Amino acid sequence: MREESIKTLVVTLKDLSQTPNLAVQKVIEQFGLSAAEAEEKTKLYWEQ
Repeated sequence: MREESIKTLVVTLKDLSQTPNLAVQKVIEQFGLSAAEAEEKTKLYWEQ
């Protein structure tokens, strides 16, 4: 469930023409991940 929410957030931000850096920041804020974890998740879903 949480993983799907992270994916939805990243894909939505990408669709809205936001930057990957903003997506990383939002993942950190929304899900409490470390910067490294947020970057990893953002990269994974941004490239899909």
